[in-house]
Amino acid sequence: MLYAGMGLAALVMFALSGQIGKFVGRTVGETTVENYQEGKQEAFLEKGQAMAAAEARKQLPMRIDEITTLQSVLSAGKALIYNYRMSLKKSDLDTNKFIAEMKKTLVHNVCQQKQMKSILNLGGVYKYVYMGADGLIIGEITIALADCSS
Repeated sequence: MLYAGMGLAALVMFALSGQIGKFVGRTVGETTVENYQEGKQEAFLEKGQAMAAAEARKQLPMRIDEITTLQSVLSAGKALIYNYRMSLKKSDLDTNKFIAEMKKTLVHNVCQQKQMKSILNLGGVYKYVYMGADGLIIGEITIALADCSS
């Protein structure tokens, strides 16, 4: 018998090490599966954002209002990035007020749209970049899931 020459302490240690090994193996296995599933979900999200950007680009440039044109839509990992061009120069605007008002509007719109909210729930983000007629960035707004609860 394999255990015949072992003392009681050695048998206990052998049994414990077997249990510890099972626990470590199970934990590592579960973590590996979770990481794999997270990786698949992240890859799915990134692919979805890339597809959404490609689809949106087919309709660009798009006039939003008399001073705003959506120039491009890009994806970068989990982010979908909207680049807007304003017909006003940065110096023509109170940029802090403009960005604050736009963020309020965008958060409301994104968080109320079921599809956009589901992307946020998966860890996605939306980024809006506004550029003035002078080529200067007026401001950037990033919307994540946490913004929907504020």
